[in-house]
Amino acid sequence: MNVSRTLAALIVAAASLALVSCSQSSGGTLAPTNSAASGPLASAEASLPAEPAPSYHPVPALSESPSVTGQVSSAAQAAALVFAANPLFAQIQPANRELAGQSESYTASPAGDGFAVAVTIGSGDCPAGCVNSHTWNYSVSGSGGVELVSESGDVVEIGIPTPGAGQAQVTISLVAGPVCPVERDSPDPGCAPRPVAGAQVVVRDPSGTQVASATADQSGQVTLELPSGAYYAEAAASSGLMGQPDAAAFSVVGGSTMGFSMEYDTGIR
Repeated sequence: MNVSRTLAALIVAAASLALVSCSQSSGGTLAPTNSAASGPLASAEASLPAEPAPSYHPVPALSESPSVTGQVSSAAQAAALVFAANPLFAQIQPANRELAGQSESYTASPAGDGFAVAVTIGSGDCPAGCVNSHTWNYSVSGSGGVELVSESGDVVEIGIPTPGAGQAQVTISLVAGPVCPVERDSPDPGCAPRPVAGAQVVVRDPSGTQVASATADQSGQVTLELPSGAYYAEAAASSGLMGQPDAAAFSVVGGSTMGFSMEYDTGIR
């Protein structure tokens, strides 16, 4: 498009110069020109139709944020508020290094008196790493207000996820690591994070209200059925492990399945 505009401008400019030449030969005079801001080429460019600015995938207007009970307590709750506010984010899960072809993920962290949340969605051959990706950056206040701050990246071909019949099935795996004091260059199956059995998992909606809870089985897993919506999960402390895993946000649509891990720290270094 820029090449076409330049060629059109040069054609118009050439015609203008021809007229100027005729004017000079007939005794006319030329006014001083500023090459950076005026002259036949600048005038020609100004006369062409304005070129539309590039645009990214249109972001639907933010939905009304759920009311928060008290203050936003974690980065995961802030992320759940963002997911609930934008229908494009109806099916987002935590980043998973072991999930090949993951096309959507998020990061969230404290920022000033609130939180910063970034959501990334990719498109185009995502099993090989996604050809295109786009990131939306949000600010979430302590009281739960959501604001789109900026966005960057490629144009991505995505649609708003459509809920299917029934509820979504979500499997959360509780694991603990590291297991070995030295990380191997080639992953050692004996050093894989171990399952954490018996720990309780609580799932909350963006407002902070508890909507489900379960206790991890011997394989460290809990499986929950949830309606379409945005949520965040919290895992209770477990004996012999350091603290609790970071809370994890996710969003699901009815009829879908989702799985992700929450990792405890063993303290092994």
